[in-house]
Amino acid sequence: MRGLAFLALLASPAAAFEACVSDAIVAFEGRLTASLNEQAAPNFDLVRGRFVADCGGIALLQCGADEACRDGISRQMVAQAERFADVPAPEAVSGRNPPWSDGLYPQLWAEVAAGCEACGPQEALEHLGRSAALWQVARVVGVVEADGWR
Repeated sequence: MRGLAFLALLASPAAAFEACVSDAIVAFEGRLTASLNEQAAPNFDLVRGRFVADCGGIALLQCGADEACRDGISRQMVAQAERFADVPAPEAVSGRNPPWSDGLYPQLWAEVAAGCEACGPQEALEHLGRSAALWQVARVVGVVEADGWR
């Protein structure tokens, strides 16, 4: 865990979530840069939306039994998932970088497109992970900017 995320753990669950997501994206960007420099075959382990979802899980654990806190973190996860899901439609991405653009991207898009209205904490975690994975694939394909998730 990086320093910023560790300090946030001492603060509130909401701050811990934000710092953790930032750390997860920084780690992804590092993996992406290394992968692009290697110019190897597609490395599907590059995309780790579950790491972002883990950030929400940690924040929920910090909330404990406090339902107001858990509801707040769930809303925060859904809001972040919406920012991650702000990517082009699959038809605009098709053919750009197969198999990412023509295989994984439309699959994730279909899973994320329904949104997460009135999701409980577990559904919000799953939606956040899929949305983060979609955004990461969009980065691999080159259709979103590095800071576009904010």
